Amino acid sequence: MSDSARPAKDIIYLTFATLPSPAAHSVQIVKMCQAMAKAGTGVKLVADARQKPHQIFEFYDVRYPFEIIRIRLLPVRIVGRALFLARSFFLILNNRHGLFYIRDVFTAWFVRALKVDFIMEVHELPAGRFRNLLMRRILSASRLRTVVFISGELRKSLLRRMGDRLAGKTTVVAHDGADLNEFPSSLSREESRRRLYLPEGAFLAGYAGSLFEGRGLEVILEVSRILKDVVFVIVGGEKGEADRLKRKVKEAGLTNVLVIGFVPHRVVPLYLAAFDALLMPYQEAVLHRQKIHDTASYMSPLKAFEYMAAGKPIVASRLKVIGEILEDGRNAILVPPDSVTDWAGAIKMLRDNKPLGRTIGEQARDDVRKYSWDERVKKILCAE
Repeated sequence: MSDSARPAKDIIYLTFATLPSPAAHSVQIVKMCQAMAKAGTGVKLVADARQKPHQIFEFYDVRYPFEIIRIRLLPVRIVGRALFLARSFFLILNNRHGLFYIRDVFTAWFVRALKVDFIMEVHELPAGRFRNLLMRRILSASRLRTVVFISGELRKSLLRRMGDRLAGKTTVVAHDGADLNEFPSSLSREESRRRLYLPEGAFLAGYAGSLFEGRGLEVILEVSRILKDVVFVIVGGEKGEADRLKRKVKEAGLTNVLVIGFVPHRVVPLYLAAFDALLMPYQEAVLHRQKIHDTASYMSPLKAFEYMAAGKPIVASRLKVIGEILEDGRNAILVPPDSVTDWAGAIKMLRDNKPLGRTIGEQARDDVRKYSWDERVKKILCAE
């Protein structure tokens, strides 16, 4: 980033996130802070840090460190968040000349009330009258510098709902991204399988991510009944979720399905390098951890960009928002979300046509360069 594009103010990223965490949003937060620090910006990440900074940096493979300030978040959701913000009061005042980076409506409303400059990154449509009221107040703030949307569809949706409040505001569509340094081309399929003790001769179709409702795990299990000579490997999920899935696989007698469970984020590239095809079977309703928001129409899945960076062929659901990133037959194969037959056909095609898979994977790897965290930070801060 040029000196002219670099913000004169330090950035204070204020979030309720717990670090480290298996959640994808924690990866996004840490990688954004690293990219800002790499660009030469002073960065302070204020979060519920449960380990020392060097341990958090190791967990997320951070190469450009930044300051981490810990404020403990209590487990009771509403009370915990209220106390978190109350404890951050003097920190905000002491850094009132900085630029605050926010990704939830409660924190954004709080910093708005304290009249400091801030960037608001929007990840979901506000649900319920109270959150909608807060969002309207936030978008009316005179100190709101930029509104960042994680997809074009999300921007359109909020414009339809609150276009009057967005009028005159600087808005940016910035999809999530990938740390390209984590996916070196030298990471071979064969070596990765040896290190992970995965079957060396089989065709491996892999999934890496959370196991929440709407991620399409049921589609993968159904496809595994059809393609018995393909090994399906599922990586991710918290312990309870992974254990339940393992029991389900065992009871169904699906011997060609391996459920690995949670692995540290720095290990994910090794698994992706070991796979022959990468699966992203999002359904038409995708719920988050609290099962409040259906994000299928406007999400920007972190796994999409990490899959692209891995340079392997992707089979993904044909959803409108996915089409902002992936193009059928060019950098992915897109199929109807719940058609088991089409999913099986796409995976079989990649199994039987290795040159096609290589072409699609190489194109995805080339396309993901514009979605690096460095490029995302540059886009946001230049707009600001």
